[in-house]
Amino acid sequence: MEVYAGLITNTDRNIGRLLAALDTLGVRDNTMIVLMSDNGGSAEGTQTGTPNVFAAAFGRPVPVPEAARLYDVMGEDQTFPHYPIGWACASNTPFRLYKQYAHLGGVADPLVIAWPKGIAAKGEIRSRFVHVIDLYPTILEAIGVERPATYRGRKLKPLEGASAAATFKSDSAPTRSEQYFELGGQRAYMDGNWRAVIRHERGTPFEGDRWELYDLSREVNEITDLADQQPEKVAALAAKWQAAAERYGVFPMDDRNLIIKLSQDRLRRGTKTHFDMRAPMDRLSAHVSPQVGGYSHEIIVDLVRRPGAGDGVLFACGSRHAGFVMHIRQGRLVYEQSMTPWVERIEPAEALPDGPLRLRYVQTMTARPFEGGGALFLGERKLAERTFANVLLSTSYDGFSLGADLGNRVSTLYEGHNPFQGELVRVQFNIDSTPFDLIESKRFIDRIGIRV
Repeated sequence: MEVYAGLITNTDRNIGRLLAALDTLGVRDNTMIVLMSDNGGSAEGTQTGTPNVFAAAFGRPVPVPEAARLYDVMGEDQTFPHYPIGWACASNTPFRLYKQYAHLGGVADPLVIAWPKGIAAKGEIRSRFVHVIDLYPTILEAIGVERPATYRGRKLKPLEGASAAATFKSDSAPTRSEQYFELGGQRAYMDGNWRAVIRHERGTPFEGDRWELYDLSREVNEITDLADQQPEKVAALAAKWQAAAERYGVFPMDDRNLIIKLSQDRLRRGTKTHFDMRAPMDRLSAHVSPQVGGYSHEIIVDLVRRPGAGDGVLFACGSRHAGFVMHIRQGRLVYEQSMTPWVERIEPAEALPDGPLRLRYVQTMTARPFEGGGALFLGERKLAERTFANVLLSTSYDGFSLGADLGNRVSTLYEGHNPFQGELVRVQFNIDSTPFDLIESKRFIDRIGIRV
């Protein structure tokens, strides 16, 4: 939580820098600043917190004693931390529950708007309800732009939000009074001061869920459930939620865990099996990078090492929090898979020769998606191999870079981007992305420790 507080302080200071720059440019008075968040405090750090949220998400939570060894560098680039659930509870006080829930602890967010030319009020509070979909029409009205009916010859969907610009001048100006919510089976409907909400348990039938009912005029923190006392009100709000859900395309609801959903969607779409890359090349987004996690695959690198200038990164994907890299260090080829605080490294003792070379990394899975090993080759000659304690399932958000490590570096064996000093001619990926069978899918689900 100290790390989180530090980030907020840093963000605050940089907002100050932005405002100072707008002052210098002479445009601050006519610039609208909108500050908001996207959800309530997150419980994704689990009961104990974690120094690496990817490790927890990919089925390898970091034990507390192991995490404690990273205490002094928490929040630095060695870690990707998340506070424990108790701090999420404190952050959301007085509201109930967390991000991913439809209770107010998940969806009540701050909204601060500053616009000196357009808002005469200074520091006043508006208690009117505004939903995120209202911000777009609010900005359109503020700048005097009418939304077109068509775009590139296609008719646009009607706006589902409504401008709240009238609240800039009046604290009594009306805004929307009703709104539906749905995320992963969590549902809510607000009508004035009445709020009906469902706490859905993943994997259970939606039709068995129970509506709770709260009167926000009496308490804002959804503590006293009035559903049993006012069944007619519950039925009315449930009917309104149903009508809104049908109108706005909520169905079919999907309560799968995000990791399961992403993995199954990837299997449904299929995975690209061959990549052929030539330097120089811009960094690829994580969404279109080679997806090798849990698969047998081969990576072929053709390059030229120059005398005295043959070290550096050949390719890197992800970061030390979840990533893999092949690089040459002091003349020796190195392949690493990293997931803080663990590193799986293959490093032959033999130095590489200078000149044109073909290097290969071959990963062979014995029990997908977590059991297998890798081997490094010079041409067809094996240099070294290793059976991994855990094969890396996926990578972080940093993407794929060729000829340098342009994200948060994967390896601690080098500093900075560590560009390859020689000539990188060609890099090829050949991936056996045969879809997981039922046993492999169950092994994945059991290891991640989640309910489908």
